Amino acid sequence: MDNNKKSNTVNPVTVSKKVKRTRSLPVKYMGVANLGKDAAILWRDNHSNFSFSLLDYQTLEIEADKLLALVADNNNNISDKKNNTQALAANNKAITEAANVLKKMITAEYARVKDKSAYFLAYGFVKSATGQFKFPVDNNQRKAALLVLTNKMQEAGNVFANRDIGLRGWLTLMSEHDANWRDSTLIRSERSDSSKDAAEQYEKVHQMLYILFHYLGLAFINEDVAKIRRSFGFLKESF
Repeated sequence: MDNNKKSNTVNPVTVSKKVKRTRSLPVKYMGVANLGKDAAILWRDNHSNFSFSLLDYQTLEIEADKLLALVADNNNNISDKKNNTQALAANNKAITEAANVLKKMITAEYARVKDKSAYFLAYGFVKSATGQFKFPVDNNQRKAALLVLTNKMQEAGNVFANRDIGLRGWLTLMSEHDANWRDSTLIRSERSDSSKDAAEQYEKVHQMLYILFHYLGLAFINEDVAKIRRSFGFLKESF
């Protein structure tokens, strides 16, 4: 086979295989990305005259770089999620503690009132299945409850607005919760998209390497194929 004549036709590899979303990226993604990058560079540096219509080293390097970038982006997203989770947890703990204090203040302030349901509801508390009033735990419900609570405390003459954990404190807690929960929702959405894109890109680069590996076996059938493949970065005898 004449490998010195360069083909002018490049047909990029396409992959139609559907890829399932994963919550975290497998280690193999980085391995395939690095192999694709190395194979492209070795192809360019050691076998620049070798070509075939299904693939070229420029395309392989571009697609491998895309996969490397997606892996890095996903890793950054995981780090952001960890930081956000810690911040949201700390904020929710502070809200729960403050809500317990407020509940005690309501109970003390209206000690003579037998049914205090209206007072608890006015400050965002919800009635549980056991009949007890608790501050919502679900973050979407908690966000709504914080708005109810702060609106109530902003009413003229509110008896709790100027307490140690009063309006100012609750506005701060609400602002922090709103920011953390908004970031959490955004990060989860971005992570889902990033994982899906990385999975699809992995399949694309893997398919390119598979085609290159097996085409080398055909192109150099009368030579030391294993040696030729190693010169392209394939250290294993199968792919």
